[in-house]
Amino acid sequence: MAQYPISWKCGHETTVNITGTNVRGERERKAESLARLACPACRRDGEQARRAEASAQAAAVNAAAGLPALQGSDGQVAWAEGIRRDAIDSVLDSVRRSGAGDLAADVEAIITRAAARETAARAWIDARLDPREVIRARMDKADSGAMAMLMAIAEGASQ
Repeated sequence: MAQYPISWKCGHETTVNITGTNVRGERERKAESLARLACPACRRDGEQARRAEASAQAAAVNAAAGLPALQGSDGQVAWAEGIRRDAIDSVLDSVRRSGAGDLAADVEAIITRAAARETAARAWIDARLDPREVIRARMDKADSGAMAMLMAIAEGASQ
């Protein structure tokens, strides 16, 4: 293990421990490779800024769609807004790929109503591996019936 001074792309300078053999100058090449990146703190800050921007965009789209504000901590709400938006978009993408794109507006109305019934940010976060489950669980009988009818129409149109 050896310490190498790194002048990062972002302008910061730190010392980094680089391990491994150095028979053919591997550590120096690693140090040169690291210098072409932003420092870890700048990369972390950039990722946090990207996440905040994505959450703000998802919140704006959700609000424009008429979805109510989510309840929870600021961090939970920011995270859940993106999960909720992705769930709705995922269902709509499935409908469009099925060849029933002309039904997308009707399907969107149904899933937006169902998504609006869940305002707990934690519920969306807990279901993040399959957030469409939240939408399915929040559909009432009328929505489920209408969705089944739309899918039957779509299936008939694709045959």
